[in-house]
Amino acid sequence: MRALSDKHARILDALTTGVDDEHPHRRIDNTGGAFMPAVIEKVGPARYSVAHYFEQNGDLVADPDLEFVRQDGGWFPVAITQCGLYRRAAETDEQGRIVAYNRRAYADLRSFAGMLLTNIKAQQGDLAPRPAATDEGPTTEGPTTR
Repeated sequence: MRALSDKHARILDALTTGVDDEHPHRRIDNTGGAFMPAVIEKVGPARYSVAHYFEQNGDLVADPDLEFVRQDGGWFPVAITQCGLYRRAAETDEQGRIVAYNRRAYADLRSFAGMLLTNIKAQQGDLAPRPAATDEGPTTEGPTTR
């Protein structure tokens, strides 16, 4: 099972910088509304979510929402929610360690994750956290909308 490429891992490292148990989320919006903000959340031990949100009938909907696991120094995409459909490519234990995976589903998800991370970097530019005006953790533009 191959981790994300070094290029994509560096982008994910930048996105998750400062996101931890004390500050479990971060919203990045450097485009003035030209592109959807990226929302990064710590959702478990060594487990992070990267998503875009839109509003539908007054509800926030994540599309897509990718779940990544940090393991053995690498990043591994394990699940995706897109267009309301959920697909899991790898199973994890309670500590977030991968214990089983579907080769074909994982290869597809790894490819999509690389494309999404490249697009987020191209759209948002600087991914470094900036000091927040509130005590809600690192952000580039206010608290998360989730």
